[in-house]
Amino acid sequence: MPIHIGPQLSEFFGKRLLAIVATTGQRGTPELTPIWYEYADGAIWFNGQRTRQWLQRMEQTRRATFFLMDDENHWKWAQVYGRVLEVSDDPDAKQFARLAERYGRPLRGPVPDRVLVRLEITAIKGRAGTPTEPWDASG
Repeated sequence: MPIHIGPQLSEFFGKRLLAIVATTGQRGTPELTPIWYEYADGAIWFNGQRTRQWLQRMEQTRRATFFLMDDENHWKWAQVYGRVLEVSDDPDAKQFARLAERYGRPLRGPVPDRVLVRLEITAIKGRAGTPTEPWDASG
């Protein structure tokens, strides 16, 4: 059953925050990587260079956990559990260029070996601004 994301959480996903993606390392322990992301079409999207280990682990396990925390209110955070639906080449770096623009770092030239990742949201936990306020998500 798909997760329904309400307007409050959707707005939070729209903020330009640095995200942390967690994958499982070779020793079975979490590996954390800071990334740029975007939320579109009900999914989390990000981009990486094909040689990155975090991306290889994600492609292999087809799972990831994605974490965001508001810079101004630390009671506003979301931990997103997800299933990798797509890992595909981004030959012209179009998706990466969108991320670069979003984060104020426009691309200045070609960026080889980029792949895009689409993460389906399977579960969410977190707080929407207070110690007791949950996000408007269900499913």
